[in-house]
Amino acid sequence: MDDQTKQQLDAAEERLQAKKQEELVAHLRARVQQAEGQLKGYQESAGGMEELYQSIATAVQAVEPYPRVKYERTKDPSRPVSLVADLSDLHIGEVVNPAEVEGLNEFNWAVAQDRIFQYAKNLVKWSAVQRRAYPIEELVILGKGDYISGSIHKELEATNEFPPPVQAVNAGHLVGEFTARLAPHFEKVRFIGVGADNHGRLQPKPQAKQKAQNNYSYVTHAVAKAYLKEHKNIEFIEAVGMKYLADIQGWKFLIEHGDTIRAWSGLPAYGMARTVGREATRRMRGSLGFDYYSIGHFHVPSVLEERILVNGSLSGTSEFDHSCGRHAAPSQVSYLVHPEWGLFNWISWKFIKERSCGKVADAPKE
Repeated sequence: MDDQTKQQLDAAEERLQAKKQEELVAHLRARVQQAEGQLKGYQESAGGMEELYQSIATAVQAVEPYPRVKYERTKDPSRPVSLVADLSDLHIGEVVNPAEVEGLNEFNWAVAQDRIFQYAKNLVKWSAVQRRAYPIEELVILGKGDYISGSIHKELEATNEFPPPVQAVNAGHLVGEFTARLAPHFEKVRFIGVGADNHGRLQPKPQAKQKAQNNYSYVTHAVAKAYLKEHKNIEFIEAVGMKYLADIQGWKFLIEHGDTIRAWSGLPAYGMARTVGREATRRMRGSLGFDYYSIGHFHVPSVLEERILVNGSLSGTSEFDHSCGRHAAPSQVSYLVHPEWGLFNWISWKFIKERSCGKVADAPKE
């Protein structure tokens, strides 16, 4: 390579490097300009936010403050409330063989007594705890029927531990003893019995006329009432018809067994809601309006739509339930009723196996 060619190559390389330097300077200037623009935007935004903060602070200062409320200790911090204990679907006389339900349940006369006395003992202990906050002077027991197994199904007639008349008498003794064990712990006890149910009926098909009287529940109530006659603080009320409207702390409870609600495939929430709607419409113009609708029959303790109250059962899962893939633990429910707030502290009592709480009578021997 001669000197002239080499000089030309060197000159070309210098021009290339100069061009690269110019491009780099132009790129850096653009980056600086972009950064300056962003910084200006941030400064303008911060200024806007500062103005917003100042506007908010001015607005807050301009608002007229609410009057300060001085705390005053209430002279009467708690008003008497009522304890409500559901008692339904005892199914006295039914036998559930644990071998036929894979050990999920067992039920007979001895188990029934054990469970109902657990219930009484739990209520006494629980009410003692609740009394630390509220004076509980009244106990209301809602007897909502199906006290016996009955003979409305052929399989019950064949497998019952003892026949329906004996079931009704034993159930009466049991209801009476349950109430008697609770009575000393309350100033006043009201037993409200709605006996128009389905398991206790004497007719093959359900009836409407004289449903409460033509029923073994009538016998159960009569035995329980006689059992409790020496207790002066117990008022025993029997509903003549299928429904009873009870006043508890000024709140109206519409009580019935619940077997008239059409149902299939589990708990019929829609059917219950329709029943409540029809009752509310029918009663809205008179003095028979109600706040709560209390039933049994479906064996699944529930509170639906805040005012539909469903009790459990003492017997729990049967062989028929098991065959349908259903399960409901043996249970009964209780709750408190406040004169201003209404129902609160709802609880479903589940019963554990054998606790030897005593018994009323031995099952008749064959």
